[in-house]
Amino acid sequence: MSGYAKRMMEIAAAWLHENPDPSAALRVPIHSLDKIRDQRKTIATIDSMIVQARKVGRKDLVLDLEGLRARFDKIQSDPELSAALDGVSAMVNTPYRLTQNKLDRPTDDEPLNYAVEAPWLLAWARAGYNVFDLSPDFVAAMLLTDPSEIDLPSLKLPFGGMLVMIPDQFARGAEGTSYTKIHIVETDDSRSFEDGCTSKKDGEKRPAIVIYATDGMQILSTIAPRDELSWAALEELPDEVTLDADKEARKTIQRVVFGALAYATAVDRSITERFPASNKARAKQDKQTIKHWTIGREIKISPELVRVARSGAREIAFHIKSRFMVRGHYRNQAHGPNHSLRTSKWIMPHWKGPQEGARLVHTYKPEDKS
Repeated sequence: MSGYAKRMMEIAAAWLHENPDPSAALRVPIHSLDKIRDQRKTIATIDSMIVQARKVGRKDLVLDLEGLRARFDKIQSDPELSAALDGVSAMVNTPYRLTQNKLDRPTDDEPLNYAVEAPWLLAWARAGYNVFDLSPDFVAAMLLTDPSEIDLPSLKLPFGGMLVMIPDQFARGAEGTSYTKIHIVETDDSRSFEDGCTSKKDGEKRPAIVIYATDGMQILSTIAPRDELSWAALEELPDEVTLDADKEARKTIQRVVFGALAYATAVDRSITERFPASNKARAKQDKQTIKHWTIGREIKISPELVRVARSGAREIAFHIKSRFMVRGHYRNQAHGPNHSLRTSKWIMPHWKGPQEGARLVHTYKPEDKS
């Protein structure tokens, strides 16, 4: 279990403990409010110390403790603090805005500081803390698969909330760090705003897929409409990211996420438990144990192709005289009576043609349909 997943599970559990009812308005974990707003335990301790100091005749200590108690009273009655806490409460209950942006990762791991991410934390907790560990070969294969053939609206999430871990160097942002931790949640808590999403009235709930990817310090997010999901729709979302490196990293994240979901949808038994436990051990497991899964464990591709995918060349064709690399793609496979039925089948990136010849590499942009 990674340190990140373990810490996020603790934070998610705190939110879940305070929000057992999925239909109720979200509440900030009470122990965080105790520390900042109420301070009941601290004040009770100070009062007890004042009583003890008086008993032993320590007037100097009594004065110091009474001064400390007065400062706590002042903090609790501070209107700016009350307004800030009211703002946090409003934040966690504000519906999603369909957008793509970049956020700062909280510097303090207090649950209070994860208000923006509370919906995916709760969805992840309610689904059972499922973590998907993707191999370098699988991530590279998804990045070398033609994304235009993926039917995005038909994709299914294995769980309502999930954490996907990808290897280093595939999605590097403007700071040079890699976005390796990706949170995915499906929700109907979203709104259309005046920023280009006008097909629904303001205030009406709208299904959305939410993706939060972090490098530990920053978050690249995508909040996209579920019923109109397409690569073009993603491009048209209001965008608050300004740097090209971050935009490219976000596209990589989307390719990996939607590619993995498409593969899991098209390939039977593609999802396997990474550390399966026996039935006896499973019965004894704590409900808050993280479950690790993997997608496409059997996929193995050339190390050279993995290096190319890591380097950022997302759309490639290798030419060795008459030999070339075929991108991964989906095929409608005929089956059933008289081949009347069709099933989507994923074809792995592979070499085609004779093995001899000098190697040349050709890279072209995703929008180049030729």
